[in-house]
Amino acid sequence: MKKILLFITILLSFVNFTNAQDIILTKNSDVISAKILEITSTEVKYKKFSNQDGPTFTLLKSEVSSVTYQNGEKEVFDVKPANKSANVRVSPYTFCGCEIMMYDMPKELEFEQAVGSAPEGWRLPTRNELQCMCEHQREIGSFRFSEYWTSERESNSRAYTRTFDDCQEEKAKTKHDHGVRYVRDLY
Repeated sequence: MKKILLFITILLSFVNFTNAQDIILTKNSDVISAKILEITSTEVKYKKFSNQDGPTFTLLKSEVSSVTYQNGEKEVFDVKPANKSANVRVSPYTFCGCEIMMYDMPKELEFEQAVGSAPEGWRLPTRNELQCMCEHQREIGSFRFSEYWTSERESNSRAYTRTFDDCQEEKAKTKHDHGVRYVRDLY
């Protein structure tokens, strides 16, 4: 009888341990096992569950679909921000005839991934919009990558990009990874 009780106690401890983590689901469909430290109006701060003594990581709240806490409670984040300025830099004047997302996507993407990952209402910039963005990159800010996708293809296997070091237009294979900064039409 004691062996059975000991086995049940160990089993229940293991079940509680495996459920004692928070789960972050990003809009890129990444699943992160974490210990949530703080959620602000714009950021989610966490530690990796597998390394809780390690560094603190931060995601923009606009990049997170939902958080499921260790107690099973789930918090879903709205796709459309209630406050446009939380995710978009809106200047007293309009850059390039469109609203420009405040930050790049966190990693470079292949062309099809970039097109498919756009949040609702957002899109890749046209060739002309990206040229304008490159010319005004200091005012817009936060460009992390050297080359960015436009929304326009040259062929089935190639699409136009813009190199932000010299603002030159290039053509790249759609399977290559490049930076992504989404835009949306003015309302």
